[in-house]
Amino acid sequence: MIHASAYILIGGQSQRFGSQKWKVQIDGKPVLDPFGKNAAFWLKMGGR
Repeated sequence: MIHASAYILIGGQSQRFGSQKWKVQIDGKPVLDPFGKNAAFWLKMGGR
């Protein structure tokens, strides 16, 4: 089995973006939701 780590970096001053990136919503859901759901899936598959 390959052990790997992943980090999701979303932040910074957001001067060009115009608002805080982690608060952005797509179709009424926070943009980070899919990342959390996928991470939970892989943790289950990895047996942790």
